Amino acid sequence: MKGFIPRRELLRREGAVFLLALGLLALAAALFPSGLIVGGPPQGGVAPAPWIFVAIQGLLLIFSPFLAGVFLPMLALCFLVLLPYFPMRRHTAIKGLGIGLLSFWVLATLFFRLWFSWP
Repeated sequence: MKGFIPRRELLRREGAVFLLALGLLALAAALFPSGLIVGGPPQGGVAPAPWIFVAIQGLLLIFSPFLAGVFLPMLALCFLVLLPYFPMRRHTAIKGLGIGLLSFWVLATLFFRLWFSWP
């Protein structure tokens, strides 16, 4: 069929992009400081998190630690991993759901960052 990539070629391409992204992430982690505070949290307050953990830390203030720190991020990760394997006829609805999930995470990060005025 025209326009389809064989499964073996698709897995090869996805693997190459995964290794490239992992290498870029490792390079960024080595070059830029994490912003973690050495020591304990401030007296009577919430320790500010680096921007990447703001959404999870904000959800931890609302939900239980297992739900906000383990279950919801794992559910989102599993959904994103399984996204390419959903049937094509439902692709548009599932693609919209994936975009909605990513948008929710970005908006939650921005909301918690502004709400708690973390530096």
